[in-house]
Amino acid sequence: MKNLGGWRGWHLEKGERPILRHETISAGDYTINLLTCNTSARMLDWIFQLRPRGGDEALAGLIEAFDSIFRPQANLCSGGKSKRLSRRKLLKLVNAAEEPQRW
Repeated sequence: MKNLGGWRGWHLEKGERPILRHETISAGDYTINLLTCNTSARMLDWIFQLRPRGGDEALAGLIEAFDSIFRPQANLCSGGKSKRLSRRKLLKLVNAAEEPQRW
């Protein structure tokens, strides 16, 4: 298993238009606009979009990144109830996130 930076190769780019980027997925450079991850359904959609292309390592890394950045159980789907993140709250969570140096 390779030592990948970030979340198993996923890297966070913060700012007003934050993204997660993975450069080793078979489909090429894979980028996720984090502003689209404001509900649990949107986050789940990204997970299932990646599943057929990314492989187990990239998929696990994406789930770890989403968990670290958004804390979905607390902010998007606690108690089985869907919630929506405001742009302000989403950016606050993203900008407070710390990318792991090495996985």
